[in-house]
This record gives sequence, C-alpha cells and structure tokens, in this order.
Amino acid sequence: HHSPGDPMSAQSHPLVIRDLVKSFRQGAAAVPVLSGVTFTACRGEFIALMGPSGSGKSTLLHCIAGLTGHDSGQIHLNDELVSGLPDRRLTEIRRKQLGFIFQSFNLLPNLNVRDNICLPVLAAGAKVDAAFLQSIAERLGIADKLSRRPGDLSGGEQQRVAIARALLPRPALILADEPTGSLDSHSGQELCRQLQRCCADEQQTILLVTHEAAVALWAQRVLVLLDGAIVGEFPVTPGLSALDLAARYNELICTAAK
Repeated sequence: HHSPGDPMSAQSHPLVIRDLVKSFRQGAAAVPVLSGVTFTACRGEFIALMGPSGSGKSTLLHCIAGLTGHDSGQIHLNDELVSGLPDRRLTEIRRKQLGFIFQSFNLLPNLNVRDNICLPVLAAGAKVDAAFLQSIAERLGIADKLSRRPGDLSGGEQQRVAIARALLPRPALILADEPTGSLDSHSGQELCRQLQRCCADEQQTILLVTHEAAVALWAQRVLVLLDGAIVGEFPVTPGLSALDLAARYNELICTAAK
C-alpha cells in the first residue's frame, strides 16, 4: 500500500471520489443531484457511466472538472484533493491533467485545425510537442486537415479534432460527455476505438458518459447512476454483446428503482 506522497499511488489512481454530494437551489428549496457518489478509477482504465436522463451524469463530470462546485465530499485528482482549491489552481490542474470531449465540439471556427488542437496547451503556457501532435493527427486520420477550418470538415472529422485537442496535453484523465451523441453509428464506433487505443497506448484513464450500450461496450467496466447515486457496476467481459450489456444495465436500474 502506497503512502499519499508516493508518486506511484497517483499514477495508479488518477481519480478518487468519496461521498460526493451536490444540490441545486430552486427558489427556497435545494434539489439534490448527487447524493453520496463514491468510486475510484485506476490508471489506464476505461469506465462508462450510464444512467437515465437526470440521474446526474453530466453534473458528476462537471464537478470532477471543477466547472461546478459540490456541497460536500472529496475529489482527488492524481492524489491532490481538488475540493475547495482556489480557482487559479483548479484552472491549472484542468489544463494539465484533464482532457474534455463534449458532444458539441466547441471548436473555434476562425482558427484552423492545428491551432484549435494546440489551444489548451498554449493557454497553459506550455510548449507544443510537434511530433506528438503529428502522431495523434495521423492516428486520428486528420493529418491532412491541420490547415483547414473546422467548418470545412464533416461532423466525424470535427469530433476527431476535439479528441486530438483533449489528448495533446497528455492528460491523466479524459472526461467524455456523450461524445458520440451527434455522430452516426459508424463514426461513433470509430471514436470509441480511438479512445480505447489512447487508454492502452498512453495509459490514460477515461470516464465516458453515455446512454448507448454499443458505446459502453468499449469500456472495461460500467458504472450505473440513478437519482444521483451509483446503484451498481459490472465488468465488460469479452464476448458480452450490446444486448447483454443493455439487459444488465436495465436489471440494475429496475432493482434499484424498487
């Protein structure tokens, strides 16, 4: 067992969440959104987070990213307690240790693809690793698109630019919120394959929110969130089909809802 200051333990657990509670104010009432979420993600682990609409999936990602605060509980990123850190330190951690892939690609239309990909690294005041950028672009099949504008690309290509942007800083943790939501099924599966490869090649941890069994199938395990709490999880075993996965998911939801 490693002591907290040991670099090894940070490497093995990029994300540790304990008893995370979050509510939103609605007039005088507090509406609970997360009610005591606890889980740990290991290095190089690909986790799918599933749950019905309104179960708190996106809120959980936003809390981890420090984009929204939480009421109580703890979030550790690479062994650093980020709950309650000042904004400047949070921004620094976000830029260096987190990669984001959202459903809307959030690309800047007036910058070319290369500049869009480099933006987070430059914003962090770091130097762009040109060779690494080139290898990511080749791996994602956009090496010939670097000088184009996002508007000239297809949806699938724009999504790959967004992945490249998330990968370039070599973040320990990648947060993906319904990243296949606006893609056709072929592009969606291709995206998952790329993410899975990053997981393996770069030993990155991926937390992906989805409601599609065919997407969750790429992960190593599935966490199921219902009404702001994790009600169960199961490993994605070899040979499991999307239908099997959907059935396991539904079974957990139905049992928990009783």
